[in-house]
Amino acid sequence: AALGSNLGVLAVVGVCTSVVSCFYYLRLIRIMYFSTPKTWCSTARVPRTNALALAISLFFLIFCMAYPAPLHLITHKIAIALCV
Repeated sequence: AALGSNLGVLAVVGVCTSVVSCFYYLRLIRIMYFSTPKTWCSTARVPRTNALALAISLFFLIFCMAYPAPLHLITHKIAIALCV
């Protein structure tokens, strides 16, 4: 579609970013499935601030999945404000 609209630079940029992302994700798959782990489990304790941030994020994620109306209302108001 980009070449049909005489946007060759956009097509080249799209192909280059696709090649970079394929390299990244294929490397990630290789590490996940074909590399042996250095350690099987970690017994290190999670710092309290990290645990608190994770708990707050999990709470908001579950809340927004169970009751998405407030999030939808806020994002709708922001979108309208950006359009005006």
